[in-house]
Amino acid sequence: MEYRFATERDLELLAEWNHQLIRDEGHRNPMPVPELRERMRGWLNGGEYKAVVFGPEANPLAYALFREDAAGVYLRNFSSGGTAEAKESAVRP
Repeated sequence: MEYRFATERDLELLAEWNHQLIRDEGHRNPMPVPELRERMRGWLNGGEYKAVVFGPEANPLAYALFREDAAGVYLRNFSSGGTAEAKESAVRP
């Protein structure tokens, strides 16, 4: 599986996926996508969190938002949002 660290150009996608994750979990967070994008930007630019995007650059499949500290790795978010076709092609040998 291909993966890479997220950059500024990924913020819109990460915010959309985070918004979907919030809805799927039934969370009460009312933040719209633009606010989630700015929150994600703050986490990534602040240096505390990193995000990894999984899948081909042209059709990303999922992301993980995490931070590392002395105790280990804290996974804040993991969400998939790629199309079923992209997910299937990514796992084929």
